[in-house]
Amino acid sequence: MSEPDGANGQREAGEREAVVPDGASLGRPLVRGVACVSCQYPLDGLPTGGVCPECATEIRRSLMAAGMDPAAGVLGVVQGGHTCVSCGYALAGLPVHGKCPECGTDVQRSLRGFLLQYASPEYIGSLHTGLRLVLWGILGKVVLMVTVFLAGAAASGLPGFLQVFMPAVMGVDVLVSLVMAVGYWKVSEPDPQLQGMESPVTARVVLRASTVIGAVCTVVAAPQALVAGTGGGVAGYGLLAAIMGLAGLLGTLAWLVQAVAMLTQARFLGRRVPDRKIVDLAGRYRWVLPLISVLFFCVLFLGPLLAIVLYWNLLDRLRKHVKMIQERGVPAGLVGM
Repeated sequence: MSEPDGANGQREAGEREAVVPDGASLGRPLVRGVACVSCQYPLDGLPTGGVCPECATEIRRSLMAAGMDPAAGVLGVVQGGHTCVSCGYALAGLPVHGKCPECGTDVQRSLRGFLLQYASPEYIGSLHTGLRLVLWGILGKVVLMVTVFLAGAAASGLPGFLQVFMPAVMGVDVLVSLVMAVGYWKVSEPDPQLQGMESPVTARVVLRASTVIGAVCTVVAAPQALVAGTGGGVAGYGLLAAIMGLAGLLGTLAWLVQAVAMLTQARFLGRRVPDRKIVDLAGRYRWVLPLISVLFFCVLFLGPLLAIVLYWNLLDRLRKHVKMIQERGVPAGLVGM
C-alpha cells in the first residue's frame, strides 16, 4: 500500500534535515572569536570545514589549537599554548569552563581568540593611552615645525631673536619627544594573552628598542641642536661635539626604524580589530611614507609634512577602535573595515 502524500512529504523533509551537517547550511556562522593558528587572521563567521582566506590553513587546526572540537563543540580541557588573557598564567590542562587559578578570569574568555575586544582591560587601557600620547606628540612636532619656519622668516629684522627663541623651542621639542617615547613604549607593551606565542623579534620589540635609543639620542644631541639653532658652532668642543653629532645621526636612524616598526605594529593591531583598511594602509605606508618624505623634502618640507599627516590619520583610526573597545567592548564602526 502506498503511503499518503503527507507521509511522503514528512519523510522527505526528515531526510533533508538529516543531511544538514551543521549551522553553515542554515546561514549561521560557525566560528566565533577564533584566529588562524598560522597567521592570526580572524576567522569569525567562516565554516569549520574551510580554510583561512589569508594563508589557506585549515580552520579545523585553528579550532583545535583554541581548545575547540570542530564537530562536537568545546573540548573538556585547554590544549597547550594558551595563557590567561589577564595575567598570562599557562592554562594547558585546565577545564575549559573553569577559571584561571591565578586571577580568577574565566578560561573561556582567554580562549576567545586573538581579537582586541577579548584582550584584558589593562592592556586595552595601556594601548589607548599610548596612542593618545603619540598622537599628541605628533601634533606638537607639527606645531613646532611651523613655528620655527615662521620665526626664521621673521628673525631677519630682529637681531638676537634666535638666541632667545631657539632655546625655548629646543626645550619644548625634547619634552614632546619624551612624551612620544612614553606613548610608543605603552603601545608596544606585551599582551598577556599572547605571551609565549610571539617570536623573540617582533615589531613590538623593535619599536621598544628604537624608542629607547631615540629618546637617549634626543637628550644627548639637544645641546648641539641648540647651539646650531642659535647660529653658533660646536667645533671647539672636540670629543663632546663628535658624541653629540653621532647621537644626532643615530637618533635620526632610530626615528626611521621607529616609524616603520610602528606601522608594522599598527598593521598587526589592525588585524586584531579587525580593520582591513588599517592593515592595507599600514603595509603600504611602510615604504610610501619614507619615499614621500625624501622626494619632496626640499619643497618647503611638504614631503615630511604630508607623511606625518597620513601617519597621524592611520594611528588615529586605530585609536578610535581601541577607545570604543575600552568603552563598549566592540570596535568602532568605521567606513572601510
